[in-house]
Amino acid sequence: MRRLRLILAIICPLLLVSCGGSVRDISVTSFNLVSVAPQGTSGVSILIEIGINNPGIGIEITDLQAVLKIDSSPVLVLSADQLMVDGHKEKVYSVPMKGRIADGANPFKLLKLLGSERVTDPVSLDFEARMALRGGVGKKIEIKDIQLDEYLRQKKTETNE
Repeated sequence: MRRLRLILAIICPLLLVSCGGSVRDISVTSFNLVSVAPQGTSGVSILIEIGINNPGIGIEITDLQAVLKIDSSPVLVLSADQLMVDGHKEKVYSVPMKGRIADGANPFKLLKLLGSERVTDPVSLDFEARMALRGGVGKKIEIKDIQLDEYLRQKKTETNE
């Protein structure tokens, strides 16, 4: 019995160290808006591609919610299903999202984003999700006021060229 404890005492720290990287080392390497399709009068279906570099173990992202804001007022509420991020890999993931126009929002502001017109109002995104080790312990994360102005301007100039 003592020998088993000694072996476990040596192996467990080695396994933990060999897992490499932590959740803090995960980075987003790319982002691409693939498609936007209206669903009825107030819904929208969006497909994005997001590149993620995960040097650590695999994680699971659930309860993904995002709120798109134009000029600090909510315009679009988005949600996505579970996303499994592979460990020790850099990969581009396709993420289908469902959305609905926020209560009291002007739908014409959304059309302005998708059209060829120049975006002058500040556009930002609030994001929250639960990240967990596969089948294990997790934590809810929130990122507020991600500025999308520069990304939208860059996409507009790419499509106009």
